[in-house]
Amino acid sequence: MTYIDLINRFWKMNTEYTFSTAEIALYFKILDIANNLGWKEPLSVSTKRLCAEIDISHPTFFRARQRLCDAGLLRVKSRGTRKSALYWYHDSLKNFTNHDTNHDTNHDTNRETNRELIMRPYIRLDIDQTRDSIVDTNVSTKSSHDDVPYQEIVSLYHSMCPSYKRLSKLTDKRKAHIRARWREHESLDKFKAVFENMENSSFLKGDNNREWQADFDWVMKNESNFLKVLEGKYNKEVKNEIAQKGNRKSRKEDEIELYKSPAGKKFSDRELEEILYNPERDA
Repeated sequence: MTYIDLINRFWKMNTEYTFSTAEIALYFKILDIANNLGWKEPLSVSTKRLCAEIDISHPTFFRARQRLCDAGLLRVKSRGTRKSALYWYHDSLKNFTNHDTNHDTNHDTNRETNRELIMRPYIRLDIDQTRDSIVDTNVSTKSSHDDVPYQEIVSLYHSMCPSYKRLSKLTDKRKAHIRARWREHESLDKFKAVFENMENSSFLKGDNNREWQADFDWVMKNESNFLKVLEGKYNKEVKNEIAQKGNRKSRKEDEIELYKSPAGKKFSDRELEEILYNPERDA
């Protein structure tokens, strides 16, 4: 089974299981590590490292790992708290019936076969020479089962949000976040509306008390952030700030009108403003 076969097998299983974002990220991270280590099997990887690299909690990790095992995509052998778990990712091990099956007599012969069959370069993302284009040469996103328009979404962001930081690389983590938002909305018009609201929001561009600025990763990170921007929440905050400034100006004008002399002495509005709002005048 080649690397492409492993990828295609995953997306074929996805039609039945509809894997979550965490499950997708975990599986492809394990394949990525296996590729970097020359397709070593079994693969020894710590839970702490996997959680950190795909940014999920331990409970979410264990649920995702168990579901991948239930689907027959992984085999796992736990070795206690002091040693990293062992992972098998090749389907020639389907005859294992549980995670703790005796594997010692099988994995040595399988390892060399798997290494020979799977070994091929893992093609990563390259930045195109044109400034606005990120070329994705990772075959995993070219599967017929993954219809997410990653490139179109990134291009929309670059063209509609010039005030924000540009993306230099479309990482697996970013793909997972884009995929999750796409599954929830499946409309480029929704993404256009989000990017338009981002560009029109001075609050998101840093005009706030913390001088914090949003970016692509923040708006794609979860459904809550995406919806807030889509529904124009941060545009309303800017309008409220303008309205409050206008109210303060109106109160000031009312006070000046109130203190105009009824005895007939004429004061200009500017003179009254200096009297009422310039404490140094009486010093």
